[in-house]
Amino acid sequence: MYTPAVVEPAMSEKISGVEANPRRNGWGDFDSMIQVWDDALDNREWIMGDQFSAADVMLGSSAVFLRMFKLMPETRNLDAYADRCQARPANRRAMEKANG
Repeated sequence: MYTPAVVEPAMSEKISGVEANPRRNGWGDFDSMIQVWDDALDNREWIMGDQFSAADVMLGSSAVFLRMFKLMPETRNLDAYADRCQARPANRRAMEKANG
C-alpha cells in the first residue's frame, strides 16, 4: 500500500533539488512516486478505498502542500483527491480556526 513514508522523502528530494537515486530509494524518484500515487487513487475516493483514514490525513496534506507550491503535476486523481481533503468539514473548521 502507498504510504506517507514514500511521499515525504520524495517531496524532500524534489524541494531541495537532490537528485534521486532509485537504487538507494524505495520510492524511486519524485515522478515515479507521483505516478504510483495517482494510479493508487484511480477509481477510489480515498487512499485506502471508500473510507477516509489516517493515511488520508497525511497524504492529503501532502497533496495540498505540493499543489499549493506548484510542485505537483496536474493529474485528475491527485487534484480531485486534494479537493476532497480540503472540503472535509474538519479541515474547513481547522482552517477557519487557524485564520482567526
